[in-house]
Amino acid sequence: IWTVVSCDVGQGDATAIRAGPQAAIVIDAGPDARLVARCLDQLEITQVPLLVFTHPHADHIGGVAGVVAGRRVGRVLFPTANPDAAGWRQLRAALAGATITLVSPGWVVVAGQARLTVLAEQNFVAPAVVTAESAEENDSSLILRVEVGGLRMVLAGDVQETGQSAAVAAVSDLGADVLLVPHHGSAHQSTAFLAAVHPQ
Repeated sequence: IWTVVSCDVGQGDATAIRAGPQAAIVIDAGPDARLVARCLDQLEITQVPLLVFTHPHADHIGGVAGVVAGRRVGRVLFPTANPDAAGWRQLRAALAGATITLVSPGWVVVAGQARLTVLAEQNFVAPAVVTAESAEENDSSLILRVEVGGLRMVLAGDVQETGQSAAVAAVSDLGADVLLVPHHGSAHQSTAFLAAVHPQ
C-alpha cells in the first residue's frame, strides 16, 4: 500500500497523500491536467477530501482540472497571502462552487489517516505589479507538514532563502523524515532550513 506519491507532472509539483481507500490529500496540481489526472487515476483516487495549493504559480495550479474532473473534492485550501494574485483568480474560476478556505500557520486538519499542519507562511505586500513567477510569491508558499503512516514529511512549495529563513525563525519544530525540496531543488536554498528539517 502506498503512503505518499510525488506525481510525475514535468516541471511542477503534485503530491498525493494517502487518506484511505481511493482517497488522497492532493497538494498542488502541476502544470498539466492530463499528467496529474494520469497519476491519480493510476492510484485509483476517486475522493480528494483536501486539495491544497501552496502558491499561485502555473506549475503548481495549472493542472487543477485533472484533479477535480471525475473526483469528489472536499475542501480546497489556499494561503492567506496575496489573495488577489492572478493565479488565485484563475483557480477560483476553475473551482466554481468549491468550498475554499484560507489557511495560516497553526491550522491543522485530519483526513482519514493523514494529518496536515500549516507550519509557516510569509505574507508580503504585493507591489503594483507582481510578475507571474515572482520571488515574493514563491516565498509566500505554505510550508506544510504531513503525518501519515508513521511518516513525517515537509512540503514547502517554492519558498526560497527569505521564506525558508523566516520559517526557521518562526517554527520551533520543522523536523521531518522526508523533505520535498523547495523550488524543485533550485539553488535557492537555506542551509539553516535544511538543517532544521534534517530529513533522512
